[in-house]
Amino acid sequence: MRKTLGRYLTDEIVANILETPSGFKLGGERRKVTVIVSDLRGFSAISEQLRPEEVVKILNLYLGIMTDVINHYKGTINEFMGDGIFVIFGALISRKDDSQRAIACAIAMQLAMQQMNFPILEMGIGINTGEAVAGNVGCQKRAQYTVISSHVNLAARID
Repeated sequence: MRKTLGRYLTDEIVANILETPSGFKLGGERRKVTVIVSDLRGFSAISEQLRPEEVVKILNLYLGIMTDVINHYKGTINEFMGDGIFVIFGALISRKDDSQRAIACAIAMQLAMQQMNFPILEMGIGINTGEAVAGNVGCQKRAQYTVISSHVNLAARID
């Protein structure tokens, strides 16, 4: 079960869900978090000119490389949003250097974009740090671990 869930969630979230009885409880707690929201500039327009299979191939390559970078900096990928990525630092495990690692991660993501050699694609990244409620949001039938606050919204507007 850990391996299967691990394809969709980070190891930390899987451990929290499986080992903590309250892991499935809706709601959350206030935490200081740093979030990254990235987005490929103009990707929607480009994807309209390609076959769906080509779009998926490019997205999978991009998301795979970015996942490796994000994991290296101990970020939690909260969600792939088409060609965007929502990453959290400090939600489940808070570290003193969460914001510094997020900045280093964003720089490494930009460097990885250059190495991918997609000259027609650029990536925007928004980063913000602040207090948020981290926890399970949704309903009993379907929930998602996430962070909610105006700080998250600001990072999404910056990207």
